[in-house]
Amino acid sequence: MSKSVFIACITVAFGYVIFGTSFFFTDYLLRSVSVIDLLAMRFIISFLTFSILRIFKVIKVNFKGKNMLWIFLAAIFEPILYFIFETIGVKYTSTMISGMIIAFTPIVVMILEGIILKEKTNLIQKLFLILGIVGVAIITANGQNDGESTLWGIICLFITATCGASFIVSSRKSSQGFSATEITYFSSMLGMIFFNGLSLINHIANGTVTSYFYPLFNVHNVCCLLYLALSGSIIATAAINYGASKIQASSVSAFSGVSTVTAIFVGVVFNNEKLFFYHIISTVLILISAIGINYTKVKEQERDLIKKQVS
Repeated sequence: MSKSVFIACITVAFGYVIFGTSFFFTDYLLRSVSVIDLLAMRFIISFLTFSILRIFKVIKVNFKGKNMLWIFLAAIFEPILYFIFETIGVKYTSTMISGMIIAFTPIVVMILEGIILKEKTNLIQKLFLILGIVGVAIITANGQNDGESTLWGIICLFITATCGASFIVSSRKSSQGFSATEITYFSSMLGMIFFNGLSLINHIANGTVTSYFYPLFNVHNVCCLLYLALSGSIIATAAINYGASKIQASSVSAFSGVSTVTAIFVGVVFNNEKLFFYHIISTVLILISAIGINYTKVKEQERDLIKKQVS
């Protein structure tokens, strides 16, 4: 495995670990803050941070004269469409159904990368991918199955999975003309504009404009928002975007189950939740899936390179 591919795999895994820890902070904030207000404040902080870094020339961002189609689509798919449909889907389905449907995101990635990126996966890689999905499915199937599922909720979750997959594919396509920093910056900017616009409209309609910045009046909320904005919206998203520029989209999505595993262990450590044997089995399956897909992909590339050199 080349050094660049190894670094990309570690970076993507790290990004999904951050996403996994984000559930803990999101759960705390949602006890007192609405979903829209949470997203609005989260993306204000992330974009302001990006802007400060840009002013002091810590990062470089240049969109002039570039084709913005794929970077725009990446930002539309996630965070905008993904968060909207995920929120609706989770609300109108049971925990088990929502977890299992979103777990199919890597399958959608595999389909889309073949159509859009013309990148293929062999049978062994497909089997490793399915192994990871089984791992996530075991966790969700044994979890608390609260609430009923509606057809509308199920449809929204399938759209969520499609949006998540489309983001990874669009990010990889965007990497042909943009850096991971530029892709993340643009997503943060569009997220800030959209969710703050939505939040403002909602507050005006309800006559609660004066409470627009209410979430920032609580120090615990601010700490959680800072973590979500800086670690989640900037570092983790940039890590995924960087990985998508170096390795195949399906290889990136293979690590998505790491966020589920991380969320479980965060719950055990900080919320005193119980760790069951099936959690360990699922973790092993997810890790084997991620490592297996990327290892076989690298070996396939090495064989192709040897064939070209021989010919």
